[in-house]
Amino acid sequence: MSGLSLGVPRSRRAAAPGSDGVAGSSSAPSSSTFASDQAVRATDSDALLSRLSAMRAGYLPSESFSAHFVPMGTPQPLPRRPPIINIGTALRCRRLDECVERFLSEGEGKKQIVSLGAGSDARFWRIQAEEKLDVRLARYVELDFPQLTRAKIERIARSEPLRKRVGGTGPQGMRVEQNGSALHTSRLHILPCDLRQIATAPPSSLDEGSASHISESLLSVLDASLPTLLLAECVLAYLPSASSQALLQWFAQRFGKLEVLAYDMCIGGDAGATAAGTAPSRFGQVMLSNLGARGLDLPGARGLTTPEAYAGLFERTLSACAEGDSTQSEAQSLKHVWSALPAEERVRLSRLEGLDEVEELEMLLSHYCVSWAKRSGTPAAQEALEERAAE
Repeated sequence: MSGLSLGVPRSRRAAAPGSDGVAGSSSAPSSSTFASDQAVRATDSDALLSRLSAMRAGYLPSESFSAHFVPMGTPQPLPRRPPIINIGTALRCRRLDECVERFLSEGEGKKQIVSLGAGSDARFWRIQAEEKLDVRLARYVELDFPQLTRAKIERIARSEPLRKRVGGTGPQGMRVEQNGSALHTSRLHILPCDLRQIATAPPSSLDEGSASHISESLLSVLDASLPTLLLAECVLAYLPSASSQALLQWFAQRFGKLEVLAYDMCIGGDAGATAAGTAPSRFGQVMLSNLGARGLDLPGARGLTTPEAYAGLFERTLSACAEGDSTQSEAQSLKHVWSALPAEERVRLSRLEGLDEVEELEMLLSHYCVSWAKRSGTPAAQEALEERAAE
């Protein structure tokens, strides 16, 4: 039980200030920060391999795109995850897919998605494969470590099925910049950046790769008038609380019709406590210890310990940045998602590999959550945001 984790990020924080020519700080990163960032980067393939394991075992519908992002040299056959990890991965993927599909399908007109720490995620290609979703997507923007965006772009360039989906078969279909770490197409944009610095860089820092340059790049590829989904899978738990707040505020101050969708660990569990400062459960303490042994720090998880704490952060931030606009929020642990499944589906999933650790499964699922918030983005509120941004 103590070695299990559903919350290791694909690549949840961006590069340390000044590393790899990205994140405009002239000061060198501390050795502890650099080591922590390296540890996060090293986990990039964990979520991808977990998804592929769940697909092979029948927990998730099969799709062909994710396999193209498996790093070269990965031992074959690909690792097989334990049943409780496969079930947890399936619940995570299903719930997030449902929320993204709802966002794209509701109402009328085009939408845009910003994926923080996208890593090896193939969501853009999965959306394109479903016509009813594809027609609603105006643009999709991914932000991540430059080392990981570069690797992803290289895999896209090598894979004809991936290139075709981004319009990269013609000479003008795919533009690669910043030493191979940035990609631009008509709808997909992959940008290298430091999530911790997007909202805090000095305005004068406009060198390519600096945080201010990333902010300008983001604004140049996004449309502030469109409904926008900010997607964060295992991001906030790995960011300092001040960085998470500033990052959310940066988007909330610029995009009126904004939704935030996040998946993270909640080390206090889902036993009904609502306070952000709820102490970690015994299981949560074990999670912190195990991830700490891998060099992974979790400053955000220590402050946002319950599902309600995440939802509360989103609602406060979205409400504060657009006074008078209505905001909704919700949070569910994966245990709740599991319990809400039809009984026959729980039986099917349990029988795929002969699950016999139900108590352990539910304990694990109670320490991960999907949280969501939505701001209506009235015309008056959007106009106020635009006026403030122009000041």
